[in-house]
Amino acid sequence: MLRIGTLERIALGSVLETKPTQSAEAALKTLREFPADVLVADTSTTDFETMALLQGLSVICLLAESSPERVRGMIKAGVDHVMIKPISAAAVS
Repeated sequence: MLRIGTLERIALGSVLETKPTQSAEAALKTLREFPADVLVADTSTTDFETMALLQGLSVICLLAESSPERVRGMIKAGVDHVMIKPISAAAVS
């Protein structure tokens, strides 16, 4: 996970094994050591960081701002699923 807020981290951690990181560089290093099935990135990261993580994984993107343009942009960029914050453990499972 990349820069996920505390409430989202708790919700995701209750149903998934997670490895939180704070930068794209740290996330890429973690992905070399942790065989992740899914990457969750908060879009408070820069577009460059988010795009660097989209290769080869299923990506769920958490959005605080859910305008149709933003959602379409994330999907066009390669995000597999968009979730609008706040999220719950029930929404993830």
